[in-house]
Amino acid sequence: MSGALILICHARKMTINSESELFEMAVGACGAIIAEVLHWHRIARRGRWPKYAKSLRYWFITFLVVLAGGVVTAAVSTPGSSLLQLLLLGVAGPQLLHSAARSHATTGPDKGVYLGSETDTLRGFLGT
Repeated sequence: MSGALILICHARKMTINSESELFEMAVGACGAIIAEVLHWHRIARRGRWPKYAKSLRYWFITFLVVLAGGVVTAAVSTPGSSLLQLLLLGVAGPQLLHSAARSHATTGPDKGVYLGSETDTLRGFLGT
């Protein structure tokens, strides 16, 4: 609990105050874009494109995920980090989100446990 409080306090103090942090954020956002494009490619290969993918709400959430990848990269990167390290930090955020959505187990009608669903839900899209 105290760790979360420290993180929240640190996030409130964090401001983008240099070109270096802005660059780190941009590279992290590029990493998050790469993760999202790979996610969409995985869905396209399955041959089913969810209905909500056409909604403005979904694309706004996708934009927030990409932005969060950049902000987290700028927050946790150390001075002198390489481009590859910054890019991988940006990729990590969306990948963790997709992994969490995918591993959220739900029970089906047969009372067996299955991962994900075939329905058109945001959790189903993030979990694919």
